[in-house]
Amino acid sequence: MDRPEETSSLPRLDDFRCAVSYSGEAAEVVVWGEVDLTTAREVEREVMAALALPVKAIGVHLGRVTFLDSSGIGALLRAQRSACDRGVTFRLTSVPRGVRRVFEITGVAEALGLTAAMSGAPPAEGDAAV
Repeated sequence: MDRPEETSSLPRLDDFRCAVSYSGEAAEVVVWGEVDLTTAREVEREVMAALALPVKAIGVHLGRVTFLDSSGIGALLRAQRSACDRGVTFRLTSVPRGVRRVFEITGVAEALGLTAAMSGAPPAEGDAAV
């Protein structure tokens, strides 16, 4: 008997995407899927490419991130440092509860601009900042 094709609602590695959009002097990097050892460099690369342009603010939209490990944390911290060194405002936006919890557990939430007052319900899709 043939087994029915299995389907899963979990994203596959090839479901990872990272896209940048620009509006005036601001850039937004939108990330989908898992941010880990194999994909964190792509997130950092996209932020760095945006920082090479004359932007005053950059947001990293994490609302569709399903997993984030220490590689992703490191990439975001390096991106934030690069933005700060250039005088560019860096913000994480639409941070899912599970990702926020990873930032809190690892002690980087405050460094990434996520305050305790913001640790309630996750922001609605499209919220400007957390």
